Amino acid sequence: MNSNLLRSVVLTGLIFFSSASFAQTASSPEMTKENFEFKTGVKVSMAELMLRQRLDKSPRPKIKFHNDETEYRKNLPQNPDSPAIASSAGKQVGLDLGIFAAKPAGRIEPLFATVGTNFEGGNSTQGPTVTPPDTMGEVGPANVVVPLNNQVRIYNRSGVLISAVNTDVFFSPVVTPGSGTSDPRVRFDRLTNRWYVCAIDVAGPRNRLLLAVSNSDTLTSTSTWTFSFALAATNRFADYPTLAVDQNGVYIGVNSFSNTTGGFLGSDLWCFRKADAIAGTLAGTTFLNLTDSFTPFIADNDDPAATDGYYLAVSNASFGLLKFGRVARSGAGFAFTQAISNLTIATSSFPVDQAIPGGSHDTIDDRMFSAKVFYDRVTNTRTLWTTQNMAVDSAGVATNTGARTNASRWYQITNLNTTPTVAQFGTVFNTSFGFSIPTVAMNLQGHALMGFTRSNATTSPGVATSHRLATDASGTMTAPTLRQAGTGNFALFGTPSRWGDYSNTVVDPRNGMSIWTFQEYVRANNSWAVRAIELRAPAPTLASVAPATITQGQSTSFTLTGTGLFDPGAGYPDRLAVSVSGTGVTVSNLTWVSPTSVTMTLSATSGAATGSRTITLTNPDGQTATTTLTVNALALVAGTITFEDFPPATKPQVTVQIRNNTTGALIESTNVVPSSAGTFSFPTSVPAGTYRVWVKPSHRFLGKILNNVVFTGSGVSGLSFTLKNGDVNGDNFVSASDQLALRAAWGANSSSSNWNPNADLNGDGNVGNSDFLIMRKNFGAAGDN
Repeated sequence: MNSNLLRSVVLTGLIFFSSASFAQTASSPEMTKENFEFKTGVKVSMAELMLRQRLDKSPRPKIKFHNDETEYRKNLPQNPDSPAIASSAGKQVGLDLGIFAAKPAGRIEPLFATVGTNFEGGNSTQGPTVTPPDTMGEVGPANVVVPLNNQVRIYNRSGVLISAVNTDVFFSPVVTPGSGTSDPRVRFDRLTNRWYVCAIDVAGPRNRLLLAVSNSDTLTSTSTWTFSFALAATNRFADYPTLAVDQNGVYIGVNSFSNTTGGFLGSDLWCFRKADAIAGTLAGTTFLNLTDSFTPFIADNDDPAATDGYYLAVSNASFGLLKFGRVARSGAGFAFTQAISNLTIATSSFPVDQAIPGGSHDTIDDRMFSAKVFYDRVTNTRTLWTTQNMAVDSAGVATNTGARTNASRWYQITNLNTTPTVAQFGTVFNTSFGFSIPTVAMNLQGHALMGFTRSNATTSPGVATSHRLATDASGTMTAPTLRQAGTGNFALFGTPSRWGDYSNTVVDPRNGMSIWTFQEYVRANNSWAVRAIELRAPAPTLASVAPATITQGQSTSFTLTGTGLFDPGAGYPDRLAVSVSGTGVTVSNLTWVSPTSVTMTLSATSGAATGSRTITLTNPDGQTATTTLTVNALALVAGTITFEDFPPATKPQVTVQIRNNTTGALIESTNVVPSSAGTFSFPTSVPAGTYRVWVKPSHRFLGKILNNVVFTGSGVSGLSFTLKNGDVNGDNFVSASDQLALRAAWGANSSSSNWNPNADLNGDGNVGNSDFLIMRKNFGAAGDN
């Protein structure tokens, strides 16, 4: 929006702005602070807003925007401490390609090649005729919201339109009567699962900051919006609102202009208590004349543990300089916990008007276009990312003189709670094209993508992106990829035509992986449109699963190894998933370990079909990778045990041990109860090989070993053991100790006080001569150990 609005002349529904020149200075008056409260909440349902839209017959003006209020910034001095470089990587990679990532062996560009949802989110023929659209959009769990200067359009995630309401109608519950709206922005907040939409109205002498908050994350005709507004400071026109939401507040930064001269007065920041903003009461603190700042942001931040909001702006005193600070709740309002201070960057500059078919479009100025804190789950770090456009020379170095082209620059800032540091930055440029109005996002994997407008004198403005992986060299991004070509000439309302003023690039709150960008392009002669494009991170790959086999009846831990494996963690609807083809094999205890490793438990039923199975890993963004698993038949150990001198049908429990054939070391031990015929069978997990097999009941019978027993993949069968009787005390010997035990139980049965079932060697229920004869036959015998 333009500060000349209040000096406009209204003729037959058209608003034309005077193009007065401004004598601006870089200095700012001293910052002031004031607490405020506006109890203005109005709740309106989507159904009511759509009804207002159908009934709305009021004429809407065409608005001719100029951008001369920031022309003074062209004359700012360069920060003498700023290095004249294009990237933290140093010299560019390749000739005339900008600061782009070198291509590792085997990489196929572009890495964000998979395009998901891709649709036109609005155009200049819908609703009031305005330019620029103030390109904006945001994705939520169920919706995509595209609020533009002409309409607020709500879609489902597939791009199917749910509602379209003129922006003036949308904010009609709180807009100044008779005024219009401008500069809408939108945010979806994962912490409250609500949508936040802001705008300004264009009334004087104090215009309004407008805010709408949804009652849920899913927008339908029954959804309710709570509308509220705050008044700009006295005799100040609040323009170009920036919107941010974090754990503690809702924030709107503005550039303020004089209602009488149109001149720039300073940048202001409105900090609203979050709970009150949701309720419709805008209460908090406003900071006027922020120190040497232009276009102030508080960074969006979904960290639930955040206590400070991170302030960022370009310097209003020089190029090559950002302003950083921290603000936090303080009593009923907010206070700066770190004073606004300088953060030196590489040299920057004022962009040039961009030549396009039909004329040129503006690139606004060197302001920041976004400021957001993103979380890298791989490294467990949070960093602030921001962007600006500027004019650069053929080496990508910012300059305000000579042959220049427009470039888009990104920054990653670390140490947010101590001494902020520009960890890396890069400039995307190409002397054949101009790149402008950029915004950037980093997903939970640490991959970043920047979206922007691409155009030149013969190429209509279209949508392009560059990106970097977390493992790419510092300060590099890929060469730009055209995502949506422009078509036609563009010359609206003078030269240069207005373009932008915004774009937006965000991480998908469903999966933390996909990145969406919302960008303007030319759809036909003198007609703009906004594109919503979902770009998916590099697809996962699977190299192996270990172990590579599972046996029927087995349940054990497995590890998947590959690349690009990811899970966003709790709080995201879409999570990492693994499945096994067919039936009988289930997955549990799925755990993301790293981008190269996932662990899980696989359980195969005893009836699971044998043979090859496909393991499918599905990343939260829906992209998949596969590997194979073999289900082996259940390996069985089977045989017969003969219990000497023991006729009962109920046989005693036997311990069967499988041992190393050389050392005798125990490998596997199982307790079985043979059938009345002495047969037994049980599953085993030992691999094919040669083993010792030892069997022994706890009492009565002596142990027996079979050596050199050959196991195949299906186990072993036909084992035969004959066990001698007489070991009353279970020490694997038939000796005097057993004789004494037999004597002590002599004549007893199960009801006797001296009954010992282990002395009943033949199992007839009595201890007597028959048992003595069994012991005498085997007296002195020793079992195998």
